[in-house]
Amino acid sequence: MRSSTSIRKLAINDIPQVLVLSWVYHLPFGPGKKFLNSNNPVVRYGVGGWKLAAIQRYQNGSVIKVTQSNRSIPNMNPIWANRVNGVPIRTGTGCGNYDPRNPATNKYLNVAAFADPAPFTVGNTQFLPNARTCGYLNEDVSLQKEFQIHERVSVEIAADAQNLFNRHLWTGLNTNIDTVGTFGQYTGTTGPRLMQLHAKIVF
Repeated sequence: MRSSTSIRKLAINDIPQVLVLSWVYHLPFGPGKKFLNSNNPVVRYGVGGWKLAAIQRYQNGSVIKVTQSNRSIPNMNPIWANRVNGVPIRTGTGCGNYDPRNPATNKYLNVAAFADPAPFTVGNTQFLPNARTCGYLNEDVSLQKEFQIHERVSVEIAADAQNLFNRHLWTGLNTNIDTVGTFGQYTGTTGPRLMQLHAKIVF
């Protein structure tokens, strides 16, 4: 009888929890609405007809793949790293208190937890167990209003905000264990808040 062994591992794009919300809310003001229900031109054109739309995304961090520069087997790509048993993978620094300017809190991963494999060996660690990059949170919001100019002509104006709360989330984690000085450090952040105004004519 032949026995088989299955190997299970996380996919590099594994994200266990993702919440995405997409919604449109018509503000309850103006003609036919709960508040200021009037055909007064000021109310109709200035207050009524506004709507708020948003796309929100919240997710866990992604899988961390450890890399290294040592070619323990000639003519092959760099091999997996070795895990040093008993040494914690994570430092005491988390996503909330990470500070690239402070040597006490500018390392997310512990380089001492890994070692280059011996010559002609492969190593035993590619993806980190129980460790992920920082998560992702974002809100894109748009405030819009449509003016009916004619039976077949309308004008829409809008104010859009990407990354509404101006979150700066850490990106670009260095996972090469042979760059000891910068291993476990983030090299960038997500972009700042962007805002724009636009108008369009629909006919």
